[in-house]
Amino acid sequence: MSEENKESQTWSAEAMDGAPSAILPIMLNAMIVLILAGLLVLAYHYFYVSKVENDIPPRVAILDITEILEIKQLQASVQLVRGGSTDQNANLLYQDITTFATRLEAEVKALQDECNCVLVVKSAVIASNRIDNFTPVVKERLGLGGLFKDDLIRELTIISPAGQPNPVPQPSSQFQGQTGTSNFDLLFPKQ
Repeated sequence: MSEENKESQTWSAEAMDGAPSAILPIMLNAMIVLILAGLLVLAYHYFYVSKVENDIPPRVAILDITEILEIKQLQASVQLVRGGSTDQNANLLYQDITTFATRLEAEVKALQDECNCVLVVKSAVIASNRIDNFTPVVKERLGLGGLFKDDLIRELTIISPAGQPNPVPQPSSQFQGQTGTSNFDLLFPKQ
């Protein structure tokens, strides 16, 4: 064998003799780094990611608040016509409407908390076929579940005293001009 081969074998053997003592601190440091990195990843997932997953953005649902208010208005009109136009009946009706407004606000807030959703007014949504509609739920909670607009209007026309104007609210024509002029002509007269 040549002397070069002997030296390389000797050098390799010498390196192998000291290897376990030289690698041990490196291995120990690597294990400590891996353990710390694992703990950091676990802490990150425990303290941050789990909280973000629990804060899932709420879904969107619709509520036809106009329908609910119109039904309540028609119900109040029916009660007024049936009970007569006395001060006592009007006061009771006023109290009923006042408590209704408070209950409606409370029910909407409670429903938002229950469903973890954002309630949007139905008239603000263009296509609502894939969005949950909570109008029947709120109507039921407010005691208006079995009432429908058309039925109340029909009932009002039946129970209205003959010769009296229909108590169903009609569009206002107060801005119509005396000579049949349009609203635009009243606001911007020709000079």
